[in-house]
Amino acid sequence: MWTLTLRRIAILSAMLLTATTADAQPTFTPIQINNEFVEVVRSVYAADLDGDGDKDVLAAQWNTITWYENDGGLFPTFTSHEIFFGGSFLTSATAMDVDSDGDLDVISARGSDGLIQWHENDGASPPSFTEHFLSNGASGTPTLFLADVDSDGSTDLLVTSNNGVQWFDNDGAGNFTVHGISTVPEQSVYAFASDMDGDGDIDVVSSDPNNGTIRIYENDGAKTPSFTTRIVASTLSRAVSAADVDGDGDTDILSSETDAVQWYENNGATPPSFIPHDLFPGVGSARRIIGADLDDDGDTDLISTHSFPSQNDSFVWLENDGANPPTFTNHLITDQGMFITTSIVAEDMDDDGDVDLLTGTGEGTRKVSWHRSDFIPEGACCIPTGNCLIGTELACAASHGTYQGDGVACEEISCPPAIPADFDFDGDVDLVDFQRFQELFTGQQ
Repeated sequence: MWTLTLRRIAILSAMLLTATTADAQPTFTPIQINNEFVEVVRSVYAADLDGDGDKDVLAAQWNTITWYENDGGLFPTFTSHEIFFGGSFLTSATAMDVDSDGDLDVISARGSDGLIQWHENDGASPPSFTEHFLSNGASGTPTLFLADVDSDGSTDLLVTSNNGVQWFDNDGAGNFTVHGISTVPEQSVYAFASDMDGDGDIDVVSSDPNNGTIRIYENDGAKTPSFTTRIVASTLSRAVSAADVDGDGDTDILSSETDAVQWYENNGATPPSFIPHDLFPGVGSARRIIGADLDDDGDTDLISTHSFPSQNDSFVWLENDGANPPTFTNHLITDQGMFITTSIVAEDMDDDGDVDLLTGTGEGTRKVSWHRSDFIPEGACCIPTGNCLIGTELACAASHGTYQGDGVACEEISCPPAIPADFDFDGDVDLVDFQRFQELFTGQQ
């Protein structure tokens, strides 16, 4: 029975599609990966450790380095595998192909004696791991970060500890040469590597809550680089990361501080200077902050854990409006079970095309969790009436429309005008349309 007239298409479109500007927002469902009452979680990392095409979870959990195997399901579940048990105060773990054999090995750091090891993946399914000594000179709270520091095409290792900032030059065969970047004792929770001055090489950003500074170590681009220290801010920052927050092509700094959550705007000069912007005035304690495009609109949103005085930690994402400078809308992810957040990672864990979040928490909750995003992107849809409305690709198809792409606004495109008498919405007037017109005119179906 043919009843989808243009008028009814318009009514259906109004039900399925909205407005003319894409503004979809994700919500997140927290799912605990590890068991209750386990060890303090010091770091989490996403990597395909078993080579099956999905993202597994790697965690440093006080006495244990553990990986949680993703089963690749539509709603994945995770199976725990122990990589290394020994000592205490395992503070960081990350993954890279150390020996260039095509699988991902694991690198871990232990704070009790400064031990750094790499754990060789044997490529089996599931893999087992063999320990190899790297260094024992990273006392305190060593943290690890991966970057190609010397631009030779191999991934190097950055280590921040009480002994300062070091980089371990990887020769691609499992051998590392240690180089100092700074001898200033650094008890930073995070260091971060990015091209901060736009000269094409990797610089290092670090925070030091003891000495109260955020620093940039500027890479001179040499084959074996040396570094110039620049002070960004004198502040008690627990953790830093970097992203282009304002979309101007240079890299800004994100900082979780003892009494603030800030982003430092890079002015693009050589060398750059940084302008602080306070995101949450009155914060009592900030833990972590990273950047990622959670709503698929092309700009960098922010993800933060922090607390106000006399409140639990809040896990929030801040929606970037894309302006320059941007303003942010605060969206609560959860204020439950996030006490002392030690790590945040943005990654698509269920392979559905949106960005999920991984977190690790310390004393009080001790959780490895992934926060599943339900985000369904929206974009402009040209409907048969010639109008443009915003909706999902599925809703657009149900309205016999033509979807213009995720995040595309109606102001950015021009929809073709309606074709009179095109009753089957195939873009032309043909015999089928004449038959439909006859049915409507005579009242016979």
